[in-house]
Formats: sequence, C-alpha cells, structure tokens
Amino acid sequence: MSVKKVLSVLIISVFLGLLVKVPVSSGATLKIGCVDLVKAFESYQKTQESEKEFQAEKEKKRDEIKKLEEKIRSLKAKLETQKKALNEKEVAKRNEEITKKTAELSQVIIRANAELREKNVQLVRQRLDEVKKAIKNFAKKKRYSIILEEKSVLYGGDDITEEFIKFLNKK
Repeated sequence: MSVKKVLSVLIISVFLGLLVKVPVSSGATLKIGCVDLVKAFESYQKTQESEKEFQAEKEKKRDEIKKLEEKIRSLKAKLETQKKALNEKEVAKRNEEITKKTAELSQVIIRANAELREKNVQLVRQRLDEVKKAIKNFAKKKRYSIILEEKSVLYGGDDITEEFIKFLNKK
C-alpha cells in the first residue's frame, strides 16, 4: 500500500473516530471547523524531521547495497582478468562465489525494502497519532464541537487549517 493510501485511510479513520465521540448538548451552538489534514500533516515540523530520519535510513541502506554491488563487480572483473590463467575448477569456484554474493545482494535489497516500508508506516502512524491528539486539544481549547477533514466538507464550517498548523507546531 502506498504512503498516500495509508495516509488517506488513517486520515479518514481519525476523523470518523472524532465524529463518533463528539457530544452536543441540547441548546448548545454547534461550532464546526475544517482542516486540510494533508497540508497540516506535511507542515508539521515533526513530520519533516521524520522524513529526514527516513531519508537518512534510506541512504544508509543504499550505501550498504552499493558496497555489495561493488564487491560483486570487483569479483567479476578479477575473474575476467584471471580467467585464462585459472583451471576450470577454480573458475567454477569463483563463479559460485559471485552467484552467492548476487543472491546475498538480492536478499539484502528485499530486507532493506521491507524495513524501509515498515519504518515509513511506523513514522506516518506516529505523526498521525500526534496530529489526532493535537486536533482534540485544539478543538477543546477553541471550543469546536466538530473538526472535519476539509475534503469531506462541501459547504460550511470554518477553515482553520493555518491556525491549527500554528497550534500543532507550537507543541
């Protein structure tokens, strides 16, 4: 599942959860706010920090893979230059070593991709949980009865995105 799909599913579930829990007493004025959650999420300082952390981890994995690729290239080049001087058994042995290193590289790539996907999902969830808590605190502080995701509102409600982003980044 792509990051955008995960983000969309989590956004929808956050706001549906908020809607279910909103008490409105009789005679109370209903105050509704609308937030562009994607913009708020992307503007959140901790989201940007998480992105830097993720990119550093990605670069670390990329370097590990490049080292293995270079090792394989080196083994292949060495075999090519020495091929005529080696007997068949030695050539087969070195080819087997190259094959093992190539299989190891494939496993490292698969493992790195899985780890990076998991790390990304974990960071997105963590930041969305923080945004969800901040929305609740913001709603209580500003006395909003309901805060909806902007894309789900066709008409009405106050656009409080910029105000919420400032509130979110103060924490």
